[in-house]
Amino acid sequence: MSEKELTHVKNKMKGFYLLAHQESKEQANFLAFYEMQGVGYDYDVEYPKKIDSVSVDDVYAVANKYLNNPAIAITGPFSVNLFK
Repeated sequence: MSEKELTHVKNKMKGFYLLAHQESKEQANFLAFYEMQGVGYDYDVEYPKKIDSVSVDDVYAVANKYLNNPAIAITGPFSVNLFK
């Protein structure tokens, strides 16, 4: 991942976040949610800053931690009952 790609993703995330806050009822919903989660109403301002603080190295660290054991799922109609 390049810095340019990460910046693009950050801008999209912040844009969607701001769009979700356009209506007063949604703003109130977010503030109530943050209070219930215990992070405080000021998290509404902190969240975009947290997005900005993510680095390329952070992305790779998380990917290496959680995406290192791939799994394959097979779906579809089967001619054999697999759950006998």
